[in-house]
Amino acid sequence: MPFRPLRNLVLAALVASLGACHPIDTWRSLTGANKDDPDPATTPNSQNLAAGSKEPYPNLASVPAPPIPALTQAERDRLTTSLVADRTNARYNQERLLPGPTPAAALPPPPDRRAPPSGSATGPTVAKSSVAPPRKPGEPPAPGPRESSLQPPRARENPQPEASRPPPERVTMAPAPAPAAAPIAPATIASAAPQPPPPPPSIPPPASVAMAPTPAATGPAVAHTVATIDFTTPTAKLAAADQATIDGVVAAFRAKPGTVHVVAYAAAASPGHAELDNYRAALDRGQTVAKALAEDGVPVGKISTEAAPALPGAPSGRVVIRLAS
Repeated sequence: MPFRPLRNLVLAALVASLGACHPIDTWRSLTGANKDDPDPATTPNSQNLAAGSKEPYPNLASVPAPPIPALTQAERDRLTTSLVADRTNARYNQERLLPGPTPAAALPPPPDRRAPPSGSATGPTVAKSSVAPPRKPGEPPAPGPRESSLQPPRARENPQPEASRPPPERVTMAPAPAPAAAPIAPATIASAAPQPPPPPPSIPPPASVAMAPTPAATGPAVAHTVATIDFTTPTAKLAAADQATIDGVVAAFRAKPGTVHVVAYAAAASPGHAELDNYRAALDRGQTVAKALAEDGVPVGKISTEAAPALPGAPSGRVVIRLAS
């Protein structure tokens, strides 16, 4: 029984500590998960972070546009002078590196890269840099500042919403007056009435026209066989007796001009020869006859040559000449 008040006191203290602290931080402290947390007393920028956490969340719409960087006339003059000096120095180094018989005395002196006096307006200005001296081997680096001196940007002014404008006044149009009815003259009304159709015209009967007699239609030219030549040799050559046949065909053509058709019949197909070869040989015989007719006086334009299938019961090398008038 004497331990009951002490137990109640411990429970009350525990409940009070849990209510005063953040529950997540309390749980991390009890479980030991916060043992690797950085120490706020030695962590850099801890004060800046604490102060920044109290600031309101920045509104991106209130941040003004960044200023347009522009150089003054003095800065442009110093930049131009520096660029000219760099170009002269590069040209000097190039002439020194190029091989050649140019003596060292003939080369221009190197440009003066030293800063001009403080009172001079021209020439590049060299600012003094605060560079720490080099560290010795094994020496730890110099500690930096505990708190950063950078300040967050501040908006100079917040954009104001555009003032609302009242709507334009409503314009009411007066109704247009109805047009007055114009009086119509009786003559106009009479002219608009439909008129009776005109009487049909009298057309005299047509005179009889004598028609000329229609000439009788002429039928196609009829070709009749004039001569026949049989080639007895495999080669397409005319024999001496065939020349007399050619002369007779030319005489018939001169007596009654027309068109000369040379039809060469192919030999029947045999197991050792193809049918196409027989047609080619027949066409060669027909062209030989056509050439002989042309040399004997028949115009070339009046001669036609063709190859036809073999005639039943006729020799294999037969050529028929027909004359169509």
